[in-house]
Amino acid sequence: MLEQIALETAGFRFSFDIDYNWTDQEYMGMIVTLQMLPPLRDLTLRSERSSIAVSDLRELQTYIEQHMVKIGETTDYIESDVFLNWELGFKIHALSGEVEPSGDGMFSIICSVNIGKTSDGSRIYLGGESGVTFGQARAFLQDIQTFLDQLPELPAELIFGEPATEDAEG
Repeated sequence: MLEQIALETAGFRFSFDIDYNWTDQEYMGMIVTLQMLPPLRDLTLRSERSSIAVSDLRELQTYIEQHMVKIGETTDYIESDVFLNWELGFKIHALSGEVEPSGDGMFSIICSVNIGKTSDGSRIYLGGESGVTFGQARAFLQDIQTFLDQLPELPAELIFGEPATEDAEG
């Protein structure tokens, strides 16, 4: 079963196709896609199949939330460190932005997809930079949270990689 979590920006859609049917307690299969939005040319980049840890999704939430807070606390140029998941399937770099008195805001973001390796094993990332509103970022964060909230409801064999068994002493 696949779940898609997507960040919509002004210029592209950055999405994670995450496979529920993983065999490890913490890692799930994943393909990352960066798709240009109209009126830009029709271009889609897809990562190699990799994996993502549940902890990476939680850390990505924190990364974006903290970046939005930092933007609201200063009028200076700021950028966060690059977010790179443990399995190196993608990179996200949140850049400077602004917050309106109403609390709405926007910032620039660079999203890159690992499209493979060179013959010497170096990873190749391709991506794009675009503006993202706080509303778009919050929708992405909510999609991640909804996905994480569903995980405990999955059957034990999908969460822990083995069928549930009765307690022998039970």
